[in-house]
Amino acid sequence: MNPIFRIFSLLALVGFASAFACGQGTETAKPNTNKHISSKFDKGKDRTMVKLKAMPLTGLGDERKTVTAVASHQMDVEASFSYPGQAVTAQIAELELRFHVTAGAYLFLKPQQIVLALDQGTEQGRAIDLGFSNYKSSVQFNSVYEEFMNLTIPFTALDKMTKAKKVEIYVGPVVYQLKNEQIQDLRDFGSKMLP
Repeated sequence: MNPIFRIFSLLALVGFASAFACGQGTETAKPNTNKHISSKFDKGKDRTMVKLKAMPLTGLGDERKTVTAVASHQMDVEASFSYPGQAVTAQIAELELRFHVTAGAYLFLKPQQIVLALDQGTEQGRAIDLGFSNYKSSVQFNSVYEEFMNLTIPFTALDKMTKAKKVEIYVGPVVYQLKNEQIQDLRDFGSKMLP
């Protein structure tokens, strides 16, 4: 067989395989500069989902004495929103916060009121009541208890969080503080909600 014919045949085969593989996936990722934010377009649903990956929250309950006996636990929060198509054409009105708790026993047991304390202890200090979450729980292996609390909040609440220098989140009686880099991640996430 002619070597040139082999090369052209091989190139045609590789090109066909590449085109076929690209057409098979229903999701494609958009480029992103913040590694904590993912954006995926689902061709089948013609919808883009943007997620801020789970951020561990630092509890302040023991320092503030807001709760006398909070069991040792891990809390994280993630945020997400979606929109039709591949590009934001109008400001996204709301997003979902998802709180996830793991502990050796149930800690919250029911929906919780979520309140933001922004710049507490300063003249600019203010509180924003976000409302009550929903609640789900499960037991994993080796007596690890999981609790999930979701809450839909308006973009305006996120915008106020991102403009604050200090953000504390009250989940029921337990208070958590965001670190500066987490506030920056929220800023980057919020910027994706604008056209």
